[in-house]
Amino acid sequence: MEDSQVLVEASLPSLPRPATLAAGVAALLLSLLGVSGNMVTILSLARDPRLRSQATTLFVISLAMSDLLFSAVSLPITALRYFQQAWTLGPALCKLHPFVFYGSYGASLMSMVAIAINRWVLIAHFGVYHAIYRPVVILATVAGVWVFSFGWLLLPLLSLWGTLGEELATFTCTIRRDAQGRSPKIF
Repeated sequence: MEDSQVLVEASLPSLPRPATLAAGVAALLLSLLGVSGNMVTILSLARDPRLRSQATTLFVISLAMSDLLFSAVSLPITALRYFQQAWTLGPALCKLHPFVFYGSYGASLMSMVAIAINRWVLIAHFGVYHAIYRPVVILATVAGVWVFSFGWLLLPLLSLWGTLGEELATFTCTIRRDAQGRSPKIF
């Protein structure tokens, strides 16, 4: 098994060192910008009583939280792997990294969907807006965004549909096909 892995690794095209260094620096800069920008957004929205009373505010805070998670966790790990040109954080983090990466990415996208639907209802169906967007519905929607975004990732995390593991060509850990060739990545 080790000999075949060495052969596979030797046949992989290597990425130019200047490109991986530039990618690592970019990931770190985006991480710093993302952490600071999303923290300011969350604190500003949470501290303003007038904004806290609006339905959209919780959806925007959810979006900022998902982007904060991505910026604070996924981007520094991405930078590290680019700087080292290898995955050096061990097998446990090789499963946890794509779980957080894709989960926060999904929560970000689904939060934007919730914001878009909220805005559409406000504009197109103003008469029923306040009946629909009650606090319990808003909280349930935000909870649903996070449960959906991370919930489906439990399947590859537990190797029930695809698996989480290292991709040697890009020295990252991601969603991979399982022994039966199945992967939820396109989902």
